[in-house]
Amino acid sequence: MSGNQDFVIGSGFWYNGVLQEYKGPGGDVTIPESVTKIGKDAFCGCKSLTSVTIPAGVTSIEDEAFVGCKGLTSVTISESVTEIGWSAFEGCASLTSVTIPAGVTEIGCDAFKGCEKLMEILVDEGNSVYRDIDGILFKGDVLICCPGGKEGDMTIPEDVTGIEDEAFEGCKNLTSVTIPESVTEIGVRAFRGCGKLQSVTIPESIKKIGSDAFKDTPWRERLGALVVINHCLLNYLGEEKDVILPEGLEEIGDSTFQDCAGIQSVTIPDSVIKIGNWAFSKCENLRSITIPENVTRLGRSAFHGCKSLQSVTIPGGIKEICYGAFDGCENLRSVTIPVGVTSIEYQAFNGCVNLTDVTIPASVTEIDQSVFTHDSQIDTRIIEGLTIHAPAGSYAEQYARENDIKFQPL
Repeated sequence: MSGNQDFVIGSGFWYNGVLQEYKGPGGDVTIPESVTKIGKDAFCGCKSLTSVTIPAGVTSIEDEAFVGCKGLTSVTISESVTEIGWSAFEGCASLTSVTIPAGVTEIGCDAFKGCEKLMEILVDEGNSVYRDIDGILFKGDVLICCPGGKEGDMTIPEDVTGIEDEAFEGCKNLTSVTIPESVTEIGVRAFRGCGKLQSVTIPESIKKIGSDAFKDTPWRERLGALVVINHCLLNYLGEEKDVILPEGLEEIGDSTFQDCAGIQSVTIPDSVIKIGNWAFSKCENLRSITIPENVTRLGRSAFHGCKSLQSVTIPGGIKEICYGAFDGCENLRSVTIPVGVTSIEYQAFNGCVNLTDVTIPASVTEIDQSVFTHDSQIDTRIIEGLTIHAPAGSYAEQYARENDIKFQPL
């Protein structure tokens, strides 16, 4: 039991009614009715707190408000609450159930992370943003959070289209998951740390699997290095420096090799026709890659931050060099744009500070102003020593002259 002297409540324009700190002995706590917000870290690490009642008038439970309250078994959230901040109840290891009121329109990431005994997150039927199915939290048709206490086999409902980042992270007793055909994306770290997860059924509808989605799971250990579904490489889980992709592959999905800093070379088979957004982003030691002639789509930021890449051959089937495709490739020396490309988009070669020669065909009729800058956000100067090679009278010549770039006619 706590008295009002146990609560530090703010005043003044910015902090009026904000519960800034709880100094009481813990146990069963009822927050004073004068409180309108439970501030950041207000109960942080209060291990002796066993239950809390949040009164009418409170509109927000702010970030990390109850983080690390390991003894908290029960929380009553009033109907007036509209926002639950990120990590608000993270690490509340004894919490078994929570009910989200009808008025809540925002729940921050990791709000219930590490609640290892939590069996259900129930949502008031009047809530227009969130819902629950069997105690699992959804935002529309996206699965947001599976309570950490769920165990055994799980079949995700048929109407679900996505699995959010970290949705199942730390569900230590989950043994199998069946994902329906309606799902197209699995988020970053979605199943990380599910230490008993032995089986996952992934449908052909999946187009993207986020990084570390199945890290530290038994199922991941049995997969091997390449996760290929429906001829699309969705995830690389290996540690090889030189990667050879299998014949028959048709697509390298979004973010497949993102942040794989150990990779030095990738051999792509001729069967590949598409390379997704951020596919090789931040592969900082990637030095060599040959893009097959059959590739017709090179995604946004596909090679962003590949600092060791010195040369690249762009195939003739490409029609546009997408946004940020080679942004930050600091050691790229020369590039030949093939005939047929019509546009070079925003930041395509931004930050390629050692680029000296770019060959651009007459087919190019659009080049964004920031394509060859040092840094389009901070340093908008054109890269020094750059020469554009292009047909006389072409759009590329006009662009070079307008931007004081050295021009060499072909």
